[in-house]
Amino acid sequence: MGICNSVYTRKIQNINKRYQEENCDEQYIRKKVQTETIQTGSSVIFEVEDTVDESNETAVKQLNNITWFESWKPQAPKSVTKTFPDLVKYLTMNLINSPHREMLTVRAIIAWYLKVQDMTNGIGNQETPKGLLSLLGQMKTTYSTFFTVLCRKARIKTVQINGISKFGHYLPGDRDTSSLENKWNAVYIKGEWKLIHTYRACVSLSESSAWTWIKLPSANNEVMKHWKTSVEVIQSALKEYYIMTSPREFLYTCYPYKKKWQMLENPVSREEFLDMPYLLPTFFGLGLSLKSKQSCLLKSVNGSVTIEIECSLKNAKTLNMWYELIFTEKDTKATSGSSLVEINDVYFTFDNLQKYVTMIRNGEHWRFIVHLPVEGSYRLLLYGGPSGQHLLRICEFRLDCEQPNWGCVPLPFNPGIVGFGPGSFSEEAGLYIPSNRNGLIFTGRNCGVNIVFQMDEEALNDTGIKAELIHIKSGSRSIVLCDVEETTKMLRLTTTIPEDGDYILTIATVNENNLNADILDENDFKNICNYYITESVDSNFEDVLKTEIDSLERFKVKMESMGNFTQLPPHVNESLSEVTNITKPHYKIQEILRATLLLLGEPEDTI
Repeated sequence: MGICNSVYTRKIQNINKRYQEENCDEQYIRKKVQTETIQTGSSVIFEVEDTVDESNETAVKQLNNITWFESWKPQAPKSVTKTFPDLVKYLTMNLINSPHREMLTVRAIIAWYLKVQDMTNGIGNQETPKGLLSLLGQMKTTYSTFFTVLCRKARIKTVQINGISKFGHYLPGDRDTSSLENKWNAVYIKGEWKLIHTYRACVSLSESSAWTWIKLPSANNEVMKHWKTSVEVIQSALKEYYIMTSPREFLYTCYPYKKKWQMLENPVSREEFLDMPYLLPTFFGLGLSLKSKQSCLLKSVNGSVTIEIECSLKNAKTLNMWYELIFTEKDTKATSGSSLVEINDVYFTFDNLQKYVTMIRNGEHWRFIVHLPVEGSYRLLLYGGPSGQHLLRICEFRLDCEQPNWGCVPLPFNPGIVGFGPGSFSEEAGLYIPSNRNGLIFTGRNCGVNIVFQMDEEALNDTGIKAELIHIKSGSRSIVLCDVEETTKMLRLTTTIPEDGDYILTIATVNENNLNADILDENDFKNICNYYITESVDSNFEDVLKTEIDSLERFKVKMESMGNFTQLPPHVNESLSEVTNITKPHYKIQEILRATLLLLGEPEDTI
């Protein structure tokens, strides 16, 4: 099989390495971050007073390149822990002439702590570094206090910030913040305040979610069990993201009680913060942006929810995504302690619940369409990462459904990470430049569907192609004609929609070792691409069609503003062709189609 070794961007490589500790690989593992205000009895033993002059603070700018930190790793001789001057001298001895001395000192303090965690025994006091380490080890002071003291000893202006953080037991949609109180820091460097979450920069504390649905393997299938656990694993690793984080990104997880520490021109209220989507560091590190409703709690409309995510064009080909839909504790239809969820005599296992999610890819744009078959609350976890790497959790939503979509039909199979639309899997198989980069195709009964790929030399010679058309409701299958033109190296898939309803067109490959076998088993084929084919009548995707039209309108306006606009690019003409080929548009979208075609230059007498 031809393999396309895509070159990952430096940014994605660094982020994947940086957040490896966040991996939730096929387990429901949630991060539990200890509240920074660690108490013994009713009060913290050692705190510091906020005595820093804050009159000259300015908006923080994101530190774009901190990789030069990696060239210096402080060791940890015990002798430097006797006095603060000795420690500061040691940490800064190679930084005297550095233009980034203060930045590197801040990073060195955090890196040094990671080297000396075994020195937290002994009598605690605030007079020496070792005594302060002992206080921290005995939970008699906090990470933010520890960091504040050391920075001030190094003559770096530092403050502690009180607020609430979406860590620990937080779940999207939670309004009770009593367990979310937290502390972090800001340091004043070169005339600017920069945010640092010291605890999160040093420690990852993971714990399975309390009273949630856990995936359990069995001999026959995967089932869901209502299970509570308190097993914790502490990992110590330097996480650069929480050192001098962009204020705009930082606000998605941490809200300061004093609005000035948001360091934004338009600060948000506490209620607005709680409503904000739950986006994790990996989301921003992968260059993603949320294009749908900016909220962590989404209410279904007619039993359906749509989430749209976009990435930068340069990262699109190397990026994969995945999803998990699970019931939550608040699901009134589930019986506590049971292994399956029973709804109207239908048992929902983990796997068939995933079949109510349709992940559609269109180049750098992903759309997750979730149909909720029963009333209640759900959790939708989204994952992302470079092709060939572990997918890390990037965001999470709570979906509330009061009126389920009783008529929705689950997909006949779970496409998983492949989803719908060409991407890294089709390219790795040697298929490039698809005629239809959108995984959603609009058509109608008795209409033809033609999809073309360019094949590389190795795929042309060593790879077999199999394509099927599957009716989503009935599950009936038919073979799709696959024609390979050797002179042009083109793969052409041709089929006709035989009856009303939605279909899946699946594309699979078989490698050279099995090409000459007399009988091929399903396991010999590898699914590399899927398309969701729908018609407008009785379809689940009327809203999606309107979104596609709106996108075309915005694109045309942008092209016109650039000047020399004479004709639409090929992929826009392709989308227009899909729109114009709908034979039976629903009456509610006929006028939208007509107005759109007029806007895009179609003569009125041809519509």
